[in-house]
Amino acid sequence: MKPQVDLDATRLDLDGTNERGAGGASLVVRGNEETYLSASPTLELGTQFAMANGTVIRPYVRGGATIFDEPFTLTASFAGTPKGVAPFRIRTGIDDVVANVSAGVEALGVRSASVKLFYDGRFGDTIQAKATVPF
Repeated sequence: MKPQVDLDATRLDLDGTNERGAGGASLVVRGNEETYLSASPTLELGTQFAMANGTVIRPYVRGGATIFDEPFTLTASFAGTPKGVAPFRIRTGIDDVVANVSAGVEALGVRSASVKLFYDGRFGDTIQAKATVPF
């Protein structure tokens, strides 16, 4: 058993933009600078087997979640909005919590050669499946 917690900080710095061509309905988006935090507690279960030729086989399964502190937001208005009318906020529909699952096997050879086959998946309310399966 191997418990693990990853803590991440992501700095997002976006310039503002002004849509053109729609007259008063053109969207005006303000720039935004924010830092977003997330934590990913995980538990991995695995073992290893030594083969007669010296190769070590390491199968494992891993499960956990990523918890995000807040959704990304932008402030915008329309070019023709009268003075005194507050801009509106656009909030992302990204999941607050995403389940993370992994499984794999790694073969370590006697001459530092290795082969790893694994699956990584992420699942949430809006993320139905994001998977990585290298070979």
